[in-house]
Amino acid sequence: MLRVMQKMLSLQAAVPRPRYLSCLPHYSSTDRDARGRPPTNNSSKWKSNLLLGTAAAAVTFATLTRVPQAAAFNPIESLKHVVGSAEQKAEETKEEVKGRTREAAERAKQALGATTETAEEAAQSAKERGKHAAGKTAETAGEAAERAKEGLYEGKERAKYTAEEAAQRATEMGSYAKERVKGTAEETVERTREAKEAAKERAKEAADRWKGKLRSVLESVRHRVAPVDKVPPLPYHYDDLEPYIDTGPMQLHYNGHHQAYVRKLKEALRKAPELLDKDLNQLMQSVGTIGIWHPEVDQDENFHPAGHWNHSFWWRQLAPAGSKESSYEKSASPELKQAISDRFGSLDNLKQAFKDRAQQQFGSGWVWLAVDRSDYDVAPKDPEALVVVALPNQDNPLMDAVVEHPGTPILGLDNWEHAYYLKHGPKKADYVDDVFNVINWRQVSENYEHAKEGEAPPTT
Repeated sequence: MLRVMQKMLSLQAAVPRPRYLSCLPHYSSTDRDARGRPPTNNSSKWKSNLLLGTAAAAVTFATLTRVPQAAAFNPIESLKHVVGSAEQKAEETKEEVKGRTREAAERAKQALGATTETAEEAAQSAKERGKHAAGKTAETAGEAAERAKEGLYEGKERAKYTAEEAAQRATEMGSYAKERVKGTAEETVERTREAKEAAKERAKEAADRWKGKLRSVLESVRHRVAPVDKVPPLPYHYDDLEPYIDTGPMQLHYNGHHQAYVRKLKEALRKAPELLDKDLNQLMQSVGTIGIWHPEVDQDENFHPAGHWNHSFWWRQLAPAGSKESSYEKSASPELKQAISDRFGSLDNLKQAFKDRAQQQFGSGWVWLAVDRSDYDVAPKDPEALVVVALPNQDNPLMDAVVEHPGTPILGLDNWEHAYYLKHGPKKADYVDDVFNVINWRQVSENYEHAKEGEAPPTT
């Protein structure tokens, strides 16, 4: 009941008060406690105010809810009427809620039935679609298997055909390659043969040119003989043969020993004026001949012309160290190389032959490489035409009356002590090695051409 009255008071505060209620008490929010209740004192004023407020609330509620006026001024009747109206409203609302609930249930039932029907239809449709899809899948798988089978067969056939075709092509290519190789081999053999013939022709032409040049040189130097009365000039400086032949021994050898041979030869010729018309070659080749010298000439001086000739020949066969002329490969003629190879096998073997003859020689003398004139008729073909001989003192192969096997020297080695002892001492082999480093192989080749023609080599 108290709550109903509070509700009525709140409605009274919200609705504008009519004029006929302005005399009734009204409690503002400041007259209430923290929970919104009016003052709770027990004074008679409060009670009268409560009754008046209740009556005013009843009138107000009757005005708002259309309560009959007879009851409006009766609070108890008003409350009953309000309670009855509220219960009636609640009953109506309850019936309305029940009706709406039944309608919602019916609708839910219908929706459930529809949902069930739709689910069954969906399941049936899904089942039919699954069967259809399975059928299609099976059909597609069968078609794929059939196509795979056909593709496999076709692949096997094509692979078989490709393999056969590849084998056929390989066979054809092999045959073609064999033909090409055969043709190339035959062509190579033919080209090689042609190249060899062309090389032979070029070598022959080169040899002919070399021979022609040498013949022209021979014609121009046929009378190149050192003068009888003087030492010919050196074709190089004293120190050009370093380090193989020292400058000091070179000067002593040229200015001392060679000059002595010329001086003594001139003294002998003054005692035999009938020999003045002879050149150095004739004088040297006449050594040992009976009656060559005037009886007043000492026979021990017979080697002076040979000493003069040998040393003139010696200076010409040397070349500066490191020059092109001192290179056997660059300057020796093909004919000379071939003759040395046929007779000795190599240049080193020829050098060893010189070492052997030099070391075996007792006392002073010369070692010579010469063309043996006794076999000269077969010299161009006979390897025995080249010989290495060691002769004593100043003898050389041109002295027919002195030597056992006369010949024409093309290379000589001065084996006298004054030529090697100051530098090499008794080591003749080292001396031979050094001399072979300064040999003028162009001059030796020229000497060889003279020897084959049966002529003495030039000495100037």
